[in-house]
Amino acid sequence: MAAVGARRRWFRLIGIACVVCAVVVAPSLERAFACPGRPVGSQSIERATVTWYRPSADVAAWWTVRRLGIAASDRDVHADLVDADMASLSDAWEGPEGSAVESEGGVLPQAGIFLFVDKSGGMASCSGAVVESPWGNRVLTAAHCFDWAAGAVAFVPDYHDGQAPYGVWPVRAVAVDSRYGSAPAGDLAVAEVADVDGRRLADVVGALPLADEVELTTQRLVMAGYPALTREPRLCAASTTAWREADDEFLHMECADMPSGVSGGPWVSMDEGGEAALVGVTGGAQDGGGYSAAESVAVPVDDDVRGLVAADFWIS
Repeated sequence: MAAVGARRRWFRLIGIACVVCAVVVAPSLERAFACPGRPVGSQSIERATVTWYRPSADVAAWWTVRRLGIAASDRDVHADLVDADMASLSDAWEGPEGSAVESEGGVLPQAGIFLFVDKSGGMASCSGAVVESPWGNRVLTAAHCFDWAAGAVAFVPDYHDGQAPYGVWPVRAVAVDSRYGSAPAGDLAVAEVADVDGRRLADVVGALPLADEVELTTQRLVMAGYPALTREPRLCAASTTAWREADDEFLHMECADMPSGVSGGPWVSMDEGGEAALVGVTGGAQDGGGYSAAESVAVPVDDDVRGLVAADFWIS
């Protein structure tokens, strides 16, 4: 699944706006916001259109403990779904077939939440995962996550319970697949985050390798993401089948309770040695990730995905 609107869009949090970087509730003021990290330009490269955001340490500072706490949402739903004993991806892999659970963090630290201010001044969210790249700072996600991003765009790996255990990483560029808008399989984006305290993101949380080959019909994969209701790490293990739409093929999973907000989240395989690889990204077909909270689709990793992850965004 994904976000809102046709269910597959990023999710907007009600009640927080960035107006001169202050919390405001008056609708008439929401459009006057002036947050850090605003878009400063865009350029087309071979595989994508890149939007650059003004690099600023103020982006991380804007996401104060208070604002991160506001992002945490429905605690009753989280309490119903949380598995306090889930401590690793192996635990999630061995979980009940097709039944979503939420963790208390630490299960898949490469997965995280994008937080940003949308074009109306509300706070919004989406999902993503750190992937291996020559740059060490790339996060793979869905293109539609950034349709309305306006500023203060940050990635928070392993966000949970209003906490950022690995810090807040300002996004400085987003490359959207050039096929986006014309083909469902183009619902892909790669965000590049700024270094924090001289460290690269992948050096802090690790990075998921992209799968060499992807079988659409599998006995089991784990999908992960941050649903709108709780904005807590939610995971589901289930078998997958192929889904075909507009001449493209996608991964398809039937899993209860993977609703709006999980767009851009990773689908992960594990080999016999327990090594994980990213095989897909929630989004693409079925209006951007799934027609209901009971089924999800993902764009599978292929040469287009690998090329987008490895692309040089900084070509003048």
